[in-house]
Amino acid sequence: MRTNDLPLDFFSFLWFTDGSRDPLDYRYVSEQLRALLDRYGFTDTDLTLSYWNYLAVPSSTAPAAEKGAFQAATAIYLQDTVIDHAFFFRADTGLDPHYGFVDPGGVGAADGSPDERSRALAMAGRALMGRRLAVTGGDESGLACAASRDGETVRLLVANYVAPDTALTERAEDRFTFRIPIGEQRIELGLTLPPQRRDLASAGVRSARIEMTNLPWTGRAVAVTCTSSAGAVDAPRDVIVSDGGALQLDLELAPHSVFLVEVQER
Repeated sequence: MRTNDLPLDFFSFLWFTDGSRDPLDYRYVSEQLRALLDRYGFTDTDLTLSYWNYLAVPSSTAPAAEKGAFQAATAIYLQDTVIDHAFFFRADTGLDPHYGFVDPGGVGAADGSPDERSRALAMAGRALMGRRLAVTGGDESGLACAASRDGETVRLLVANYVAPDTALTERAEDRFTFRIPIGEQRIELGLTLPPQRRDLASAGVRSARIEMTNLPWTGRAVAVTCTSSAGAVDAPRDVIVSDGGALQLDLELAPHSVFLVEVQER
């Protein structure tokens, strides 16, 4: 395409993290691909993550809460990558009649009812609407946070993903191979993993003090609703914003939990 001076509107790739369990894989891989495109002069080409998820290999397993926390944390981390577009795969139960197995990337229980995975995705979608606000306090080990203002609603999303011990054990090599069942066949695939990060180890956070500042409702009552990926919804409760435009909340953050805090004027 470069030799023939042809345009390239977008460059797409897919990535899953079965071999690393690291939500920052997407940052590393996208930076490598961005550098590749730029080196060949495609500086205006959009970088499209055609689909992403925690797990993709049929034999990979993880509890729904762990998957949900990863999905929410990754949705937050993706906001600060060079990726222009990202598509999640897959927003159903994962039952794949074509290949004859249940895809570990599905969300929701087998009967279609919601669980931590589907709730976490919905909460991330709500939190990332509107105008993004500055937020501090997260890390690069799975404790991720994002804030936004959408009309007269301020939202804060907090995810506490904890990588499993298998992801923290030193690798023998950065090559990951696996087999995909297609009918009676077992197709072997492989990929090179990003470098293993020591910072992936969780800091062990189990609670957080939330402080919102510069709120427009100084000295007035606001309704605060807290929703968790486990399905609990705290009924809206009144909280008084200080004369300086601040309010404080305390959150219990168990491993693999996700919380969405929504603040609205009474």
